[in-house]
Amino acid sequence: MYRIWDSLQGVDASHEPKPNFHKVMRSAQKNPKWARDFLRWEKFPAMLRSHAKAYVETSHLFCKAFIEPALEFGLRPSFITLRRDPRAIAISHLMLRTIPGRTWGGQAFCLSPQDSVFLSVEDWEGLTDYQLCYWYALEIQKRQAVYEKILPQKGLQNFSITTRELNDIDRVTEMVETLAGDAITPDTKRLSTVVGQLYNHRRGSGARTPDIDFDREESELERRLAATEKTLVL
Repeated sequence: MYRIWDSLQGVDASHEPKPNFHKVMRSAQKNPKWARDFLRWEKFPAMLRSHAKAYVETSHLFCKAFIEPALEFGLRPSFITLRRDPRAIAISHLMLRTIPGRTWGGQAFCLSPQDSVFLSVEDWEGLTDYQLCYWYALEIQKRQAVYEKILPQKGLQNFSITTRELNDIDRVTEMVETLAGDAITPDTKRLSTVVGQLYNHRRGSGARTPDIDFDREESELERRLAATEKTLVL
């Protein structure tokens, strides 16, 4: 995503640049002041150092405690919702040992069921590693759905695109035209050099898909989520 935007003239694009949200993401789950102070004293000053026509920052961490305080400060950004199959996300996290609530990477970069989340699940400590990864993928999917309703109500643009559509030059051009407007002219020749290219491909140790009954583990988790949802409604 960031390489697509970075290929365009007049755009300052970065993927998870410093100062990085993960510095305070975990602390911000319990105390929102961490997120507000980080934005005010670190992230916003870093953003303002850019003098490009368009500033683009890609990060999966922004939706984990930072959207609301950023809007409260008056930031009026456009958003991109990048969608990917939940099972593919879960397998990727599992193979990288980024297990929400369980490993260092899962704690530092992911939400866990013990945080303030949309999808609560009781006795989450008993979930398998894969189920925790799958839960995380569903939680992010839920957040995407919630913010896709909230952002337009606040007059903010949101463009939804799938990882597969990043291979479609017409869809990518539509994204640029929708979000950048007259500020940036999509150069299809330049875009074609990066659209469809594979970047940041990490497979973790072993690089073999684990021998797991994905259907069974996913169905079991979804039943537990449904039961919790009914309890909350009552």
